[in-house]
Amino acid sequence: MKIEFPDNFKFGAATAAYQIEGATREDGRGEIHFDQLFKMPVIKSDPTIACDHYHRYKEDVGLISELGLQTYRFSISWTRIFPEGDGKLNEKGLKFYDDLIKELVSAGIEPLATLYHFDIPLSFYDIGGWRNQRTVSAFSEYAKTCFERFGDRIKYWATFNEPAVDQYSIYYMIEKMKSRKAKEVFPEVLNNLHGLFKAHALAIKSFRDLDIDGKIGIVLNLYPVYPISDSEKDIEAAKRYDDFLNTWHLSLSLKGEYPKEIFNYYSETVNAPKVTDNDLDLLKENKSDFLGVNFYGPSFVRSSIKNFPLKHDIYKEERSREWANNAKVSPEDLYKILMRIDREYDSPIIYITENGCSFGDEQLYDEKDEWRIDYIKRHLREVKHAIADGAKVERYYVWTLMDNLEWAQGFEEKYGLIYVDFAGDLKRTIKKSGCWYSEVIKNRGFDF
Repeated sequence: MKIEFPDNFKFGAATAAYQIEGATREDGRGEIHFDQLFKMPVIKSDPTIACDHYHRYKEDVGLISELGLQTYRFSISWTRIFPEGDGKLNEKGLKFYDDLIKELVSAGIEPLATLYHFDIPLSFYDIGGWRNQRTVSAFSEYAKTCFERFGDRIKYWATFNEPAVDQYSIYYMIEKMKSRKAKEVFPEVLNNLHGLFKAHALAIKSFRDLDIDGKIGIVLNLYPVYPISDSEKDIEAAKRYDDFLNTWHLSLSLKGEYPKEIFNYYSETVNAPKVTDNDLDLLKENKSDFLGVNFYGPSFVRSSIKNFPLKHDIYKEERSREWANNAKVSPEDLYKILMRIDREYDSPIIYITENGCSFGDEQLYDEKDEWRIDYIKRHLREVKHAIADGAKVERYYVWTLMDNLEWAQGFEEKYGLIYVDFAGDLKRTIKKSGCWYSEVIKNRGFDF
């Protein structure tokens, strides 16, 4: 069977600044909260070099071109532009991204820039993060600066990557490690998310006020949520988690409003978030042009007395071929979430902004890379299935271009189309999956 994609469909790969750039102490870059976390003795990986993309970007753009990628999603480091988050601009940081963008455009590669990929300035994290209006205002100014400086060449922008992960998997977990109680931290998560979405809306307003020729949206991590049994408690727990992860963020992104049922539940249980009429107007008037979907696998939930107020546990099995990167390999669930978005949110334009897999420390990456080919092939088949059934999916970005720093997991997890020799001189080698993906792009499809 031949899987073919329409002419307007574009293939790419994605990265994030902190995971590949390195140079965390160079050319005026300011600190982010992850810099402090990586100083903890329990974390062994060093972000100061990572893939050294900051110094090797020309080589990396050459590899992007060799792969034949039509588009490349990368993120801009906020503290390279404003080292303190606001205040004085850093021209050296602006020059780096200027040079990178020029290199991409001259090679015929269309950039998609993400403004925020988990890299809040340390100074803002310490004053309450997104609950503090200063953070919201500073992000708006940072976004406007990027639009003004790069908007003549970058036509596609994402404001935030995975707000739910940024707050529930990062902020919440960090604060819980300080022995704080969930009843204290979870309301902060909700109010942080509210501030973050205000910043998102302000960035969209700025983009449109500047009349930039292009599209702007947001990137969400989305997936179907299933109860592990047919018990009433497990079903209710799965519904609460689905509302939190999927409905909450989809409604804010595509409708510019809070979903009533889950908002009322939070109002009763945690008295949050605090929302004004002006906030609601801002959200409603500045909805996303497209939705970025990061998909890795479904979630299986059981009822629990833990994790107030969601009262759920995430069920995971041992790692195996069907449980890559701690998520069940289930391409059919990508189709399901795409059709749910199309059906419930008035057929928005969708980009698959991340989809990929890791199988741990791949010393024999050529052999194990057959798994990655199979993974991408099966997910692309479901993307085409969704397109055929009416979903407006226009792009697909593999996570990730090259093996990189996978946050607290360090360099052990390898998602790249390109192998990076972290034990040696950081030499890049295109993997078998990269060669296969290159042929898919060239042929606009593949045999299944």
